[in-house]
Amino acid sequence: MKGPMWWHDGQQLGVMEREGGDPERTITGERPLTCDYDATIIVELLSGAPFDAEKILSALRAPVYPLSVGQRGCIPTLPIAGKTLQAPTIVDAVSLVEAGIRYLPVELAQPGNFGDIYVTIPSGRNWLSRQHGGSDTYAVRT
Repeated sequence: MKGPMWWHDGQQLGVMEREGGDPERTITGERPLTCDYDATIIVELLSGAPFDAEKILSALRAPVYPLSVGQRGCIPTLPIAGKTLQAPTIVDAVSLVEAGIRYLPVELAQPGNFGDIYVTIPSGRNWLSRQHGGSDTYAVRT
């Protein structure tokens, strides 16, 4: 990777310039993937969306290209499954999912519940400049 990289040592914030890896290498880091990933993702389709839920689920069941998660392309061992949920809001849809840790965008989690934990996750990747910028805040519910 080339370009500026932000760093923070606990006391000050700075920028360093990355020169990039050897051009013959396509993967610049060697990191073994040693854990499984289990997630439930809820998508709200707004009116006027170009695809309906069944078309999206059909594409997940029979993808044209292998589906993967993460920067290194972790191919799932089981097919990605899905179903439609009927709920008036996305918050109501989240409550229909089996128990587990739930991350709700803070804008949707208002008013907050007793026991909510708020976390900030870096986001806002600018794909043209390849820089990160900004963050999103979530209410975490168990």
